[in-house]
Amino acid sequence: MTFWKNSARHGYVYQGQHGCVLKTNAEHIGLDELFKLFVYRPARTAQDAVGEAVSRILTPGLESMDMSLAEFERQTRKEGAE
Repeated sequence: MTFWKNSARHGYVYQGQHGCVLKTNAEHIGLDELFKLFVYRPARTAQDAVGEAVSRILTPGLESMDMSLAEFERQTRKEGAE
């Protein structure tokens, strides 16, 4: 499944006249939520030792993603301008 189809399935975008369009304001989309949906999928079972280890390693990174997609874009622009 493509990124855009998956995004539509989760209710983030719809197919507009000129391509995909966000259904909601980027201020209301959590970067951590996107990461969990499209990059890192936490283990579904409690007995998954590898999943638990990965979760422990990634938790600090996930905590740093506690921001909206819009805030991430603003930080990225600011860092790129420096």
